[in-house]
Amino acid sequence: MRTLETVGKNADLKALLELIGHEEGRTTDLNSLLERPVRRMSEYFLIAQEMLLYTNAKHADNAPLSKLVDELRLLNADLDMKRSESKLQVMLGKGGSSSPNQRTSQKSRSVK
Repeated sequence: MRTLETVGKNADLKALLELIGHEEGRTTDLNSLLERPVRRMSEYFLIAQEMLLYTNAKHADNAPLSKLVDELRLLNADLDMKRSESKLQVMLGKGGSSSPNQRTSQKSRSVK
C-alpha cells in the first residue's frame, strides 16, 4: 500500500490517469486501474461457465472447457482470499507505518 501511495503522487502518472479517465468519461485512480484485470477474471469465469452449460457433453470442447471453468474457479477463490487478506492488513494498519494499537498508544502519550 505504501508503494501505491508513493507512486500515486508521481505527476506523470497522475497526468496519465487523468487522460485515461477523460477518454473513458470517468475518474480513474491507480487502484481501480490495477484491479480491472482481477475483475475480468470473475467475468471470464462466468462466461466460461455459461459456455459449458450450452456445450454438449460429447462435444470435443466440453472437457477442455470444463477444465477451464475449474481453473478459473480456483483462481477466483485465490484472488478473493488475497483481496480479503489485503483489506484486513489495511484495516489492521499493516499497510501503513504503525498498527492501530501503536497509533492509539502514541495518541495517549501525546495527550498526557
